[in-house]
Order: sequence, then structure tokens, then C-alpha cells
Amino acid sequence: IHVEDLPVLNEYEIKGNHKIDDDDIKKKLNLVSGMVISPSEVAKGAQEIYELYKEKGYLQAKIETEFKYLSEDSLKTDVRFLIKEGEKVKVKKVLFYGNENIQSKKLRKKMKTKADNWFRSGEFKEEEYAESKDNIIKYYQEKGYKNAYIIRDSLSYSENLKDLFIHIYLHEGERYTIGNITFEGNNQYEDKILQKVIKFESGDWYNVERYNKSIEEIMNIYREKGYLYVDVQDQTLIDSNKLNINFIISEKEPVTVQKVIIQGNSKTKEKVIRREIILFPGEIYRNSRMMRSFRNIMQLNFFANVIPDVQMVDIETKLNQAQS
Repeated sequence: IHVEDLPVLNEYEIKGNHKIDDDDIKKKLNLVSGMVISPSEVAKGAQEIYELYKEKGYLQAKIETEFKYLSEDSLKTDVRFLIKEGEKVKVKKVLFYGNENIQSKKLRKKMKTKADNWFRSGEFKEEEYAESKDNIIKYYQEKGYKNAYIIRDSLSYSENLKDLFIHIYLHEGERYTIGNITFEGNNQYEDKILQKVIKFESGDWYNVERYNKSIEEIMNIYREKGYLYVDVQDQTLIDSNKLNINFIISEKEPVTVQKVIIQGNSKTKEKVIRREIILFPGEIYRNSRMMRSFRNIMQLNFFANVIPDVQMVDIETKLNQAQS
């Protein structure tokens, strides 16, 4: 067995970077003079630099590494990261496959990643592209295609490596309408009351945004009665191309306000803030009163931001405080 010691980093150098500052690159590297360093750690650092360039749209960037020992018999070494930035790649075209029911031009409008033209630079950014793919699926789900998803996507380049082509393969799935809407576990509100806050009706196309908003509205009216920790689960049953929806509600117990605590007011007296609050200890918690108190404090124009925070007090803590 032949064993060789790993070298010790003397210092490292970054060369060839014009588009990204040294400081931004150094934050990614996490290298310190005097540390034991392996080739795999240096390779990982090069990959981190490439990911940084990739985020900026320089997909052609190449990062080479170089070890330079201080002497033949020394374990100390300098490390160089040699960067060839290349040109920023621009999106030439976005191509869709499998979209039989929604036109490609409508899908492209939902994307943040746009093709290069007179009005747009066509820059490719990883974060924007990921968001664009999410937007495409959300758009399908707003049009009734509940189970739509992207099968795969790929990137290809022109021969000169300047133009980028995006290929997105879609599975649209069945288009659903809303069937029966039912409720379960709702003791505080009758079905007809809950039905009024639902953002869709039987016969409407399924719409994920309205669907999620409906669940939020059910929770809001419960919170107005103090049921702060109400839980709403949805159960969907498919009948042909219809979705029969059953909202299962766990109401739990109403919550009362124990204390109203004000923090972070180093310059403003507490009484100035407290007189704007319309939530009081001993009262049933109401979400509208919380939000009204929040707006009243913001309208004082004394604070850059106000963050409401509701913290649950367990039963044991309440009993101990009552006894003391």
C-alpha cells in the first residue's frame, strides 16, 4: 500500500473572470489558506464556479484548475482556477411537444424565459426557466387539466454554441369539470354557508387557483370564529371526466387571546402602539381584528415593517400561569 499525503493550500487565484467579481466567486469556493485540500475539493470548487456562470446565462463557460507546488519536496501548493467565460447563450426558440389542446404561443406567454427578439435579450437563467415550467403546468391546471405534467425537457445548441433551443415534452391528460361538492365535519357552519365562499360551481372547468382559494376561504371564515387551527382536507373522486369533491373539515377548538405582546419598539412607547390594537386578552381570536390591528400600526408610519405572529400556548402552560 503506497500512501501520499494530501497537499496543504497556500493560496488560490482566480483568473479570466470579467463578468463575475472575485468576491462573488470566493463566496462559492469556501477555501481557506492552510487547509488540507484534495483534487476532488478543487473539482467541486470549479463546479461551483460553473454553476454561478450558468445562473448568469454563460452556459459555455469552462473552468480549468491547476496545482502549483511551492517546491518539489513541499506539500504546500497554490491552486489556480482558470476561467474561459465564453459568450452568453441566448434562447432562440422554445418548442413544445404533446400539446394537442393548448397552442404553443399561449404556453410561451406564460414563460419568463423568452426567445431573443427586438424587444427581449433572450437571456437564459436557470431560476426563471424553472419558474417558467411551473407556470406552464399551473396554466394547464387552471384550464381543467388537473393531471398535466412535463414528461421531460432538454436544451440543444446551434453549431456556433450561441443559440439555445428549449424542448418541452408535455402530458396534458384528461380535462375535468366539477361534479358534486359536499362537506363533512362542519358543525359550526351549514353547507349552504360554506358553499357561498367556494370559488367554483358544479359544471365549471377545474381551476387549481380557484380550488386553492376556496380552501383558504373556508379556513378564513372559521378563523373569524376563533377556530385558528381548523384543518381542511379535500377528497376528490373521479367520475368519467368529472371531479366529485368532498371537503373534510376538522374544526378543533376555538382559541382565545391570552396576551398581546409588542416587541422591537426601541423608540416608540408601547402605549402608542397598543391603542391601535383591537385584539384583547380573554376575547375569541378573530382574523379580521388581527389584520385590522396590523393595518392600524402600519398607518402610524413609525415602522418599516410589522410582522404579526400567533403562537399557541399549551394547556399545561396556561394552568401553571393561572396557578401562579
